[in-house]
Amino acid sequence: MLLYDHHVHAFGCIHPEDLWNYLHKTGRERKGYMDWYAQTYEQAFLEKPDWEKWLSSKSLDDFSRFYLCEAPLNFAQFQAKFNLIIALCDLGPKSIDLLEIAMDRHALQGLKQVEYRFPLPVRLSQEDMYVYFELVSQLLQRVNERYRGQFIATAAFTLPREMAWYPLHYQWLKLWMEKHPKKVLFFTAIDFSYFEENDEILEKKRFFSRVKEDNFQNPDLALAILVHVGETFESIPAGLSMLRVLEAAKLGVDRIGHGSVLGFNFKHNLLRPQTQVLSHDILQGIHSRMKAHGLTWDYELKDQTITEEQSMLAELQEQVLRLIKKMKTPFEHCPSSSSRLSGSSQSTLGAFLRHNIDTLICSDDPGIFSTTLQKEFYFANHQFPELTIDVQNQLAHAHRSEVMSGKIQVASRLF
Repeated sequence: MLLYDHHVHAFGCIHPEDLWNYLHKTGRERKGYMDWYAQTYEQAFLEKPDWEKWLSSKSLDDFSRFYLCEAPLNFAQFQAKFNLIIALCDLGPKSIDLLEIAMDRHALQGLKQVEYRFPLPVRLSQEDMYVYFELVSQLLQRVNERYRGQFIATAAFTLPREMAWYPLHYQWLKLWMEKHPKKVLFFTAIDFSYFEENDEILEKKRFFSRVKEDNFQNPDLALAILVHVGETFESIPAGLSMLRVLEAAKLGVDRIGHGSVLGFNFKHNLLRPQTQVLSHDILQGIHSRMKAHGLTWDYELKDQTITEEQSMLAELQEQVLRLIKKMKTPFEHCPSSSSRLSGSSQSTLGAFLRHNIDTLICSDDPGIFSTTLQKEFYFANHQFPELTIDVQNQLAHAHRSEVMSGKIQVASRLF
């Protein structure tokens, strides 16, 4: 069986029954948030959940229908379903007990190590953030002591993508770690996820250099850099999404999440024209960046609509994959979420395997996608028998965040 899951969002591990029980404890106290969730769901699906009826219901079937992601959907629809977690749990310190249930579930499944991604909400003040760090530290310590090394839970902290927030939140995290060095052994990475299409990865170049310098200066507190990129490309040109994956690798991030655009089968999937308004200067900038990497990209622009030719995109994929192979950047591939959000799960994995790019099978949000790490492996292995459990475990062991950041050199006794 697979022993390591390196791409798991902590709150995405919550199962329907866990959230159902939590709803009946706190639902009425969260009325304003639940109304907000119902409104966002209606905007995405044209159907409004009557959440107050759930409070008097004894069956969670209807509740699960509004929560689970079991069919293809766009990112806005996925976010609308995930908003139920936000509405009830607040993605903060109040619902840590639900995360402990999720960790115990992973331990009972026989996993050796799971790295959970904890969001850092922008609403939290510095003082509240410190409370959050303390609670996460206590949770990890409690769980890891319970399983005595048979199961290890570690934490990656998801920073907001906006420049107004991520340097500040990183600073708060590092300050707290420096004040409590004995409590942060299991803090292993920072992560950028959320909606990626408005984010230029190149803007984080200086920040990534700062993180790597901090890691070099104090490996005890080292944090790997994890980035979701190339997962969705609904409002930007596919070529730009590919370029961002390459640039993330060039910037030296330690692992890339998804990269689905590099395997999207443009010949068998309809790619709708992109209507996002991009100025002439921006398009010229994209061309310059492509040219700097020796890439070929072309498009047609008419009435502010960008159309990319399918065969050109297929060739661009091959060009980018060949460059990434040379950089040896590992990817985290989550079959269920990739197939439902990008519609091209298996072709993405096939592209990575064809180019011998290290690819780790992960579960992403196993609670909301109704899956487990083992199900994700067998889903992928059904089409690619060469994907073996032994090789996967070897790759996952080698590409742990504490190894990539250098922390393992000073904390090997516990990892």
